[in-house]
Amino acid sequence: MKKGVTKLDDKSSKNNSISAGFIFNKLKKLPALNISRLVRMAFPALCAVCDTHIYNNGICPNWRPKLEPMPEPACRKCARILNHQTITGCCEACLLNPPIITQIIVAYRNNVVSKSLILKFKYADRLELTTIFSTLLSPAFNQHCKPDTLVIPIPLHPARYRKRMFN
Repeated sequence: MKKGVTKLDDKSSKNNSISAGFIFNKLKKLPALNISRLVRMAFPALCAVCDTHIYNNGICPNWRPKLEPMPEPACRKCARILNHQTITGCCEACLLNPPIITQIIVAYRNNVVSKSLILKFKYADRLELTTIFSTLLSPAFNQHCKPDTLVIPIPLHPARYRKRMFN
């Protein structure tokens, strides 16, 4: 008998059974690209917003146009949309009571699509959305941040961190 193939007793079944180890050994020999294609065929990607099946990772064509980029001009301190460009680049509220943060960069407006993505990421353990976020946010990051820019995440309270398990 060949290695990895088990012949069952004729009384219980007349068919041969292939062990999981045999299949795994055959899959290991396939290039990674072919394995990922097989996985995508067996488990098609879901739209990050509406969970419908799509052929690529990300957001389905119905929702992508509704993901609105942040319009210009916006306050550089609090990211409020300004009616017109100001000399300081800040809104009146930030001029009267300056926040301690030097700059906030917002890539997309807070709407149904962006809110859905963020809530699924934060509260539904959809960590696969990190690739979508990096794709969506990298143009804004590259446009506004210099090589010496320091980006700091706002840490969670320890109890919330234990519950969510990521920051």
